[in-house]
Amino acid sequence: MNSSSAGSAATGALSPFQTWIAVIILTVLYLFSQIDRLAINMAVTPIKHDLGLADFRMGLILGPAFAICYAIAPFPLAWLADRSNRRMVLFWCILLWATAVCATALTWSFESMFVARMLTGIGEAALMPCAYVMISRLFPPDRLSFALSVFSLGTVGGIALGFGLGGWLVGIAGSGLEWPIVGQLAPWRSLFLIVGLPCFALAFLLYFVPDATDQQAPSHAGGHTEGFTSYLLKHKRAAMAILLGFGISAYNTGAILAWLPSYTLERFGWGPAVSGPILGAMVVIVATIGKLGSGVAVDMAFRRGIIDAHPRYLLAMYFLSGPLLVAAFFVDSAGLFVAFVAAWFLFGFPVGGYGPALIQLMAPVQFRTRASAGFTFSMAAIGAGLGPLSVGFFSQYVFDSGKLGLAVATSVALALPIAVLSLVLALPQIRRMVQENASQGRDDSA
Repeated sequence: MNSSSAGSAATGALSPFQTWIAVIILTVLYLFSQIDRLAINMAVTPIKHDLGLADFRMGLILGPAFAICYAIAPFPLAWLADRSNRRMVLFWCILLWATAVCATALTWSFESMFVARMLTGIGEAALMPCAYVMISRLFPPDRLSFALSVFSLGTVGGIALGFGLGGWLVGIAGSGLEWPIVGQLAPWRSLFLIVGLPCFALAFLLYFVPDATDQQAPSHAGGHTEGFTSYLLKHKRAAMAILLGFGISAYNTGAILAWLPSYTLERFGWGPAVSGPILGAMVVIVATIGKLGSGVAVDMAFRRGIIDAHPRYLLAMYFLSGPLLVAAFFVDSAGLFVAFVAAWFLFGFPVGGYGPALIQLMAPVQFRTRASAGFTFSMAAIGAGLGPLSVGFFSQYVFDSGKLGLAVATSVALALPIAVLSLVLALPQIRRMVQENASQGRDDSA
C-alpha cells in the first residue's frame, strides 16, 4: 500500500500538529476511563466489608459486571457511529459513564453496584472502536502502530493514577470525606466521585478533535460485497487469533491488576497506601517504555517487509515475559516479585498499540469500526471479564484460603499456551489478509 497517499487521503488539510492534538485529546479521555476501571481494584477490601461480599461476588463486580456490557455494547455503538456523527455518539457515551461512576459511590448492595458497573461499561464502550478508526484515518500504515501506542498510553496513566489515587485515598482518608448534599462518604465511595465528576467536563474536549465522521467507503467498495458476518466467518482463523492471541494478554493483565493489591497485602503486608504508589510508579515507567518501544519496533519491522510483524512480535513477548509472570507469584523476595511483574508490563502488556493497528491493516475500510469493536470485545470479554473472575474462582473453589498467589499463577499459566497456539496457527491467514487489503488499497488509489 502506498502509505503516504493513504495518510494524505485521510488527513486532508490537517497539519501534523492537528493530528497529534487529536491523538492527545483521545488519550486523555482514554486515561480517565482507565482510572475508573482500575481504581476499584484498590478498594476491594473495604467494598467487600461494607457490602458483605465474598470473593466470587467481588469477582463478578470486578469482571463481568463491567466487562460484559463493555464487550457487547461496542457493536451497536459502532453501527450507530458509522451512520451518524461519531463525535456526538462519543459525547453522550462519556456523559453516561460519568453519571454511572458517580452513582457507584452511592450503591448499597451487590445488585446496585453490579448495575452501576454495567452502565459504566456501556458508556465507556464507544471510545475504543471509534478512536481506533479516527486515528487510523490520520496516519499512514507504517506509522500507525506508534500513533496507536501513544493513544494506548491512556492505559498506563490510568493504571498509575488508579493505583496511586485509589491507594492513597483508601489508605489515608480515614473515616471518609465530606461532600455537599450527600454528606460524609467512606473513602472508597469518595474515590468514585473524585474519578467520575471530571468526566462531565472532559466530554467537551471532543469538540477540539477534528470532525471524525469520515465518509466511509460504501458496503460494495473495494470488491467486498459480503456483509461483515460473512467476512468474519471467511477469516475465522485470523478472528480467533485476535480473540485469543491478543485477548489473553488482556486476560493476564486483568487478572493481576484486579488482585495485585490484595495479593501484596496478603504476601508482603503492603497496605493500599504502600502498594498503590509502588505499583502505579512501576507500571507507568515500565509500561510507557514497553508501549512506545513496541510501536517503534513493529512499525520498523513492517516497513522492512515483515507484514505479519504484529503477531510475531506478540509471540516473542509471550515467550520472554510469560514464564516470569507465573514465577512472580512463587518468589519470597518483594524485589524479585516487582521485577518479574515489571517484565510483563514491559513485554507482554503493550498490545494496545500494535494490536489495533493490525486490525486496520487486515480489515477493509467499510468493516474497520466493527472489526475494531471486535478487538475491544476480545480485550474486555477475555481480559477484564474472565481474568479477574478466574482468579476469584480458583481462590474460592479450588485452592485453600490464603493461596491467592497460586490462583493468579494458575490462571495465567493455563491461558498462555492457548494464546501462543492460536497465533501460530493464524499467521498464514493474517499475512494473506494484510496483503489483500494492501493490494486493494493500491487498486482503489489507481
